[in-house]
Amino acid sequence: MIINYTFRKKIFIILILIISIQLSSKVNEQNSLPLKLSNLWGNWTLLYENDYGYDFKFYKDNKAIVILYLNTNSIIFCGTYSIENDSTIRIDLSEIKNEEKTKNLNLKKGYINIEASYFVFNTCITAESNKKNLELRPQKIFIDAHDSKGYFEPFFKLNYTGK
Repeated sequence: MIINYTFRKKIFIILILIISIQLSSKVNEQNSLPLKLSNLWGNWTLLYENDYGYDFKFYKDNKAIVILYLNTNSIIFCGTYSIENDSTIRIDLSEIKNEEKTKNLNLKKGYINIEASYFVFNTCITAESNKKNLELRPQKIFIDAHDSKGYFEPFFKLNYTGK
């Protein structure tokens, strides 16, 4: 009887998880905005404690800047972005630099050129209580023709911080 009870309990928990996932995906569908340039423009930020996090800047001229904050330094990527389909963005990278700080970064100069480098993300823009969020799931991360999956978490959600 104990095994049977334990088995039923596990099945019940799995069913609850499946239902929760289905409900949350329906909520995201209802609150999601179409992936188009005008919804993507601006700054999107996710900051953790101890100066870790991400900053994505999408400009109207299709320029993109991606900043990875790594506690005591920042890696900054520059390039251009495009929307590949209704749920995918691609950022073709042309420049990179490392700064030994996380505040007051110089985004204008000091870069080195890179080739065969790009990021591809499955993307969803959501809106809840007048707040927009950018949900990203990395699909392909290539830097100088090398697979660099470790740069990003499997899923992360950035807050819209303005244009």
